[in-house]
Amino acid sequence: MPPRRSPIASSLLAGVAVLALMGGCGEEDTPPASAGAESAPESPAAAPEAGGAAPAITLEVTADKTHAVQPGDEIGITVSVEGFTLDAAGIGAEAEPGRGHYHVYFGGSEGEPLLVSADANAVVKVSDDVTDGTHSLLIQLRGNDHSPLDPPIETKVRLIIYRL
Repeated sequence: MPPRRSPIASSLLAGVAVLALMGGCGEEDTPPASAGAESAPESPAAAPEAGGAAPAITLEVTADKTHAVQPGDEIGITVSVEGFTLDAAGIGAEAEPGRGHYHVYFGGSEGEPLLVSADANAVVKVSDDVTDGTHSLLIQLRGNDHSPLDPPIETKVRLIIYRL
C-alpha cells in the first residue's frame, strides 16, 4: 500500500506537474535590440505587448566606424526606433509615455553620457585618453526626464581602438 500524502503535498505535486506540462506557455518572446551591421544587442529591446499595453519598442544603432578607431576620432551613429518617439524638444521636460531621447555612454552607463540626443544621426567623439583594445558605446533610450525606460531598452556598438 503506497504511503498516504497530505492534501497540501498532493496540491503541490499537482501544481508542479501542470507547470512542467505548460513548459513556458503564456510567456511572450521579446526580441533583442535590433542589431545593425555594426552593433550587438545588450538587453531586451522590446516592451511586451499585452492586452492594450504600449506597443513594443525596438532600438537599432549602426556606426560608420568600428575598427581601427583612433583616440579622438569622431564616430557617426544612426539611431532608429520603433514604438517610441525621439523628441528633441522634450529633453529635460516631464516624462511622457512613449517619448524621449537617448544617452550614449562609453563602456557602461555609469558617469556622464558622451551624448544626449534625439537626432537620428549624431556624432560621438572618442576620448583622447582611451586605451587600446575592445570597448563599446552603450546607447540607452530615456524618457524626457532622463529616466531609463522600464524595462531598459539599450544596445551596444563594439569598437576596436588602437593607435597607429
